[in-house]
Amino acid sequence: MSSPHDIFVSYAHVDNELLPGESEGWVTQLISTLEVYLRQKFGRREKYKLWRDPDLSGNFPVTPEILDIVRESQILILVLSPGYVSSQWCLDELETFVGTRGIDSGRVFVVERDKLTENDRPAILADLKGYAFWVADKQQSSVVRTLGTPATVSYRADYFRQVEDLAIQLVKKLKQIRQEGAGEAAVATPQNFFFSPPQTDATSAQDADNLVETKENLATVYVAPVPDTLQLERNDFIRVLQQHRIEVLPISNRINYSTFQQEMESDLERSRCFIQLLDGSGNMGLVSAQYQMAVQSGVEVMQWRSAALELAAVSDQDQVALLRGQHVMASDLVNFQQHLLKRLFPPEPVFTPEVIPETEQQIIFINVGAEDRALAEKVSRQLIAHGHFCLLPVEPDERSRPADIRKDMEQNMRYCDALLLLYDTSPITQIRQFLMQSWRMRAQRDKPLPTAVCISPNNQDDNLSAMAKNLRILRCADNVPFPAECVEAFLEETL
Repeated sequence: MSSPHDIFVSYAHVDNELLPGESEGWVTQLISTLEVYLRQKFGRREKYKLWRDPDLSGNFPVTPEILDIVRESQILILVLSPGYVSSQWCLDELETFVGTRGIDSGRVFVVERDKLTENDRPAILADLKGYAFWVADKQQSSVVRTLGTPATVSYRADYFRQVEDLAIQLVKKLKQIRQEGAGEAAVATPQNFFFSPPQTDATSAQDADNLVETKENLATVYVAPVPDTLQLERNDFIRVLQQHRIEVLPISNRINYSTFQQEMESDLERSRCFIQLLDGSGNMGLVSAQYQMAVQSGVEVMQWRSAALELAAVSDQDQVALLRGQHVMASDLVNFQQHLLKRLFPPEPVFTPEVIPETEQQIIFINVGAEDRALAEKVSRQLIAHGHFCLLPVEPDERSRPADIRKDMEQNMRYCDALLLLYDTSPITQIRQFLMQSWRMRAQRDKPLPTAVCISPNNQDDNLSAMAKNLRILRCADNVPFPAECVEAFLEETL
């Protein structure tokens, strides 16, 4: 590789001081865990190079040699904390990297060791969303705990999950950089995207365009920002949705109060439904305001609260009323996730066909244009499930003679018990031609030929302009051409 290091870790040394009884500092533990995941994702140790300096003291000035390493590194990981923003050394490293690679290059990964207010964050990081390694205390919502410390041993799984998510995105970014040509140390043009953890931020469109394999999202939903006490639940919830290719709005759990209403209205217009995770916190009226805006927008509302939440212990009566609302589902989060997925992707109804006795089974000729061949095969399977025998037109090939194809069609019309014409994408003139051919065959038949024309929703306005005693016109009401209900109507009206 042309650059000496892929990843440069910038941190304040106060964040790596040893707690009593601990053998490793917080940053050392983070990097050790991250390197295990990186080796596993890459397949071997030699696939990447990571640099950090654990030896220099916090008051030692940053050297030109270190700044050269920063400039040549492909990715910067910074551990954001009160100590970081107080360290001129750390800020110099950040400024040097951004001056080389650009703040919007997707190469800056922010590890939030502590929760900082918007005013406390460096202005250059204002629009970058980080990996939150902190959680609000469930008993004291105003208190924030750092994941990976003895005080948060019960959140051990969340800590490792955050580190693994960071490793996954680092590997993706490094592979992308190498594909584009590693070692080009030019100032990046702002690209308006930033690699963010999938559990907190939806992948942006330009980010997705840069991935080797990108699949289109199947749905878009709005998951309302939550108080700190529900941040982990929201992270887990979004992670599951994105695994099912569901886009989640907004892209961050942080709220800009000056633009919140406008941004929420815009996001709701794109969303299939509004989802809100609730606990006893009304967040100074914001939770209720989110709900009211969703109701006014007309979008479907789905809310969740834990079944273990004791409403009697909630002092905010407005919040109690919200928790008792008609849209609230009290359950564990997994059941709520499954309920949402079924609402977004309802299973197709299962129709149990009535099996016809062999003595009553019919020969059905399904005549279609070449454009609707696949639809005819689908319908034939439905009719076969009822016990009937289906014939489709012969598909022309290099060995077929037009005279043989015409003779086969005439034989089918002469001896079948019913004729079904499917009209979806074929020209209407072709359907009329099929009807004329069947009418001409009536003299060669021993009995009338029951005929049905099924017109798909794509052609509701077309006029077939054909009438006959044994002719039935079936119009599909659903968005799916010839659904199972249309099969039932054909059998009932024609056979």
